[in-house]
Amino acid sequence: MAQCQIKAVKPVQVKVENNPYNNVCWGCHHKEPFRAFLVYILLFSMNRIILALTFFSLITLVPAKAQDYNIRLGGGLIYGTSQNNIGVNLRGDISFFSQWSITPGFNMFFNKKNNLITKKWNAFNVDGHYYFELDRLWTIYPTFGINFATVSEKVNDITFSNAEIGINIGFGSEYRFDSRLSGFAEIKYVISDADQAVIVFGMLYQINK
Repeated sequence: MAQCQIKAVKPVQVKVENNPYNNVCWGCHHKEPFRAFLVYILLFSMNRIILALTFFSLITLVPAKAQDYNIRLGGGLIYGTSQNNIGVNLRGDISFFSQWSITPGFNMFFNKKNNLITKKWNAFNVDGHYYFELDRLWTIYPTFGINFATVSEKVNDITFSNAEIGINIGFGSEYRFDSRLSGFAEIKYVISDADQAVIVFGMLYQINK
């Protein structure tokens, strides 16, 4: 009687060009339950983390009197060096003590398709700015904060996702057109496993008096 031989099949490792997670064996995730659980928590709880950080910043740093701070909303265009792609930045800016501000924001890069691979890259940021006045209209500022990035790639109807927490560090400049409208340019580097430099050009509009 012929004997049936069973050969062990090695997990498949999917490699994608310019993918910061090329060293991850996606077929081996069952061997890393803690990592898989952490990725799940980060992917599906990102909005709660951002809201909690923003709320904590507001109650601890922003003065109680409305006239002591300014609230601005806006956004602009972004460019990420790691993926060589552009996208949209949406942000709020809460300034207080005339020189400090807290800036929560969201970066959404346009989906990038390469052959059979579709890549999505989004990031939440909470940054702090300290302003130095050059004159009545121009200011420059260093920026430092936290970055939560989610990266997913779809290959042949199979989606691989990951999430990373990083540190933002950089600087920017702002020009005030009038008492409410300002333009800004900013460059910062994200220090994480999904690291890259991000360049932003945008506008901010003050919504309170």
